[in-house]
Amino acid sequence: APDSSALRLLPLTLAIPFGAFLAGRLMSATGHYKMLQLGGAVAATVGGFALALCPLDQTGLMIAALVVLGVGLGFQFPTSMVATQNAVSVGHIGVATALTSLSRLLGGAVGVALLSSLLTTLLRHALPDAPAELFASLMSDSSGRVAADGAFRQLFLISAACSALAPLLILQLSEKELRGKPVAAAEPA
Repeated sequence: APDSSALRLLPLTLAIPFGAFLAGRLMSATGHYKMLQLGGAVAATVGGFALALCPLDQTGLMIAALVVLGVGLGFQFPTSMVATQNAVSVGHIGVATALTSLSRLLGGAVGVALLSSLLTTLLRHALPDAPAELFASLMSDSSGRVAADGAFRQLFLISAACSALAPLLILQLSEKELRGKPVAAAEPA
């Protein structure tokens, strides 16, 4: 049901901004971003694989996988932006920030299009005799639910395998010293 699906996605939705907040605080405290970015990429990959392999009736395991995935994604957002901004001259920070945002949006749009097409192909392969209203018919019988579960698991495995490339790419990046020093909290008078 839609409300059940929304509740199951809630841990992911809450974990992403928490991971971004935590990564920002850790960057400010340590002055480093590469290891945080690498940790986020590894966590997102592990979370993706765990989600693909998690049984549907194990809600606790699914929540844990979604939290790991969300925190991993959250760690990557601010660290990749800081890495980009830190790699260019001060006069080009605005352009670098805009291009990073544009790249994220384009990558998300292309990724959703590719994964949706792949999911449709996997579902058509699993249910070759399904009517044109494939998605509406999925939940009408148990064979449709089983086929949908298999297709989504395959999609999650493919997605997690692709995300396994991220740590390898991050290892190739050089980390530059951050420009500013962390701002110390003002002590009360």
